[in-house]
Amino acid sequence: MVAVQDDDGTSRLIRMDLETGESEPLTGLDPDVHWTMPAWSPDGRWVAVSRWRPGGLWDVGLVDPEEGGWIGVTEDRALDMAPSWAPDGTLLWASDRTGINNVMAVEIGRRGPTGPVRQLTHVVTGVSYPATDGEWLYVSRYHADGWRIERTPYAPGSWFSPLDTDPRFALSERAPGDPATPMGGIDMASHLAALGGEARPAADPEPDGDAEGSGEVQAYRALPSLLPRYWAPLYRPADTGGGTTLMSAGIGAFTGGIDLVARHSWNASFLYRWDHGQTDWAVDYTWSGLGSPLLSGVLRQQWDAGGPFGLPVESDTLAVSVEERERAADLYVTFPFRGMRRSARVSAVGSYVRNERRVRDLASGGLVQEDVLRRPDQDLAQLSVSASVSTTRTHGFSVSPEDGIRATARIRSRVDVTVPDSLGGVDGADGGLNDLIARVSGYWAFDGPGYASHVLAARVSGGIAGGPGANAFHFDLGGAAGQAIEGVGTLGAGALFFPLRGYDAGIRSGTRVVSATAEYRFPLGIAHRGFGSFPLHIDRFMGDLFLDVGNAWGPERDAPGYQNPRGAWLASAGAELRVRFTPFWLSGLDLRAGVAVPLVESDGVGFYIRVGPSF
Repeated sequence: MVAVQDDDGTSRLIRMDLETGESEPLTGLDPDVHWTMPAWSPDGRWVAVSRWRPGGLWDVGLVDPEEGGWIGVTEDRALDMAPSWAPDGTLLWASDRTGINNVMAVEIGRRGPTGPVRQLTHVVTGVSYPATDGEWLYVSRYHADGWRIERTPYAPGSWFSPLDTDPRFALSERAPGDPATPMGGIDMASHLAALGGEARPAADPEPDGDAEGSGEVQAYRALPSLLPRYWAPLYRPADTGGGTTLMSAGIGAFTGGIDLVARHSWNASFLYRWDHGQTDWAVDYTWSGLGSPLLSGVLRQQWDAGGPFGLPVESDTLAVSVEERERAADLYVTFPFRGMRRSARVSAVGSYVRNERRVRDLASGGLVQEDVLRRPDQDLAQLSVSASVSTTRTHGFSVSPEDGIRATARIRSRVDVTVPDSLGGVDGADGGLNDLIARVSGYWAFDGPGYASHVLAARVSGGIAGGPGANAFHFDLGGAAGQAIEGVGTLGAGALFFPLRGYDAGIRSGTRVVSATAEYRFPLGIAHRGFGSFPLHIDRFMGDLFLDVGNAWGPERDAPGYQNPRGAWLASAGAELRVRFTPFWLSGLDLRAGVAVPLVESDGVGFYIRVGPSF
């Protein structure tokens, strides 16, 4: 086997013995020479390959697998790529030398090229990746709606001399001492004579002082490519409880940036809730300069609301909600592990969190001024460790991850650093807690009608919490996963950890929670349409049938808000239409429109629209 080996920022050709696994280099490692797309000749005499050198020289040539030498077939600034062989030993490749990608060919003998370059195709949109069985020529041809694989008879008698080379691709000068003449349909026999019948070394001299192919070497600066160049809208639905709106929905935007070599990356978001002017925001930065681990920092603020609660006031009872503003600073250390068929990561996070709570009268919308909370403000320090692994795979037209599992788990410990000694460990006063959440999902693909495989998918999520700060509202169950266009995760965008379609978010809550789903996912059709220059593209349509079950309960303690016995398990069934689309140049998003029928404690059929995966 011949292959391209990446090493130390460049590449080289190697030959590997598939029985022993031993390999040997065919070319040297040169930081200014790069190789791609090698292909054996039918008789094993040559390896055809594309080679890039300074000066914009991306050429097709031959490497002797025994001697390691190089014979150039082309030498110009056109892109000469994807060499392949006909059964009779003719070399084919794709070249844009005329200004449009077409297929070229030349006859190859034991000592190299033996005839002139010929042109096989003449199209106006471009073809690439030629291959032939001697009867048909197969190509990938570009059309207004994308690439298509097509064929035309393989007929050497119809080939013709190449059209004129585009002046942009002509060489201004040759390498000193290089006897090779640029190939423009000239007599290859004279080229072979110029080479003296011998293969040249792979590391031949390069042009010196070519203004088009060289420039001043400077220190790398990340900032020019790190600046933001996009923004996208962000939406968070209203917080509800018991059919009552506790906090209004919010709208906002997010943006971000990553530098050219992916050493620095950042994201920022802002969201505004119009009822009472609450704002959610987050800024995060990641440095990847070490490769592993990744170092990240996050500053964030987020509002949440719980309720409704009954607050006794004189001879009346007010319906109130408890609003909480969480401000936090997080430091992450992440170790990624990547393989051919699996990926994993382990993260440790240290955080300092400040929680500020207030009580709002739901009838009037005003704040309750009485001191009804024992400790409205808390400062918390926490440490969490999370791990995830995935063995799934996806393909160009996949309707879902396929043939593998995904698993994630997080364990967290939180300490209330400002709690008085007299209230340490007291339910509702001490905010310290410990919790564990985990999710496992599996995917199995099988053949069926349509443009892609059908998939059976299943997911189980669970959580358990303890400690004085873990009350009956610690985990929330309910709602449809996927709340907004993917943005900064701290703003609630993306999949819910404990969804239950057909029920309100927070329909059940507690310190114990379980949620499970089974789905059948299938392809429906391909649209592949845009709307002029408007930043929206519709790709394809998919369908889902699902069954959700779940429950949440606990704890069972004496303090108010800490009595939460386990009720009946909830279940729902339904269907979704999914549209894969690209809004604002964010690729691979799913718009899900669904109908869900609650099967327990039914409150009518539920309809929803979400962006993002169900899991």
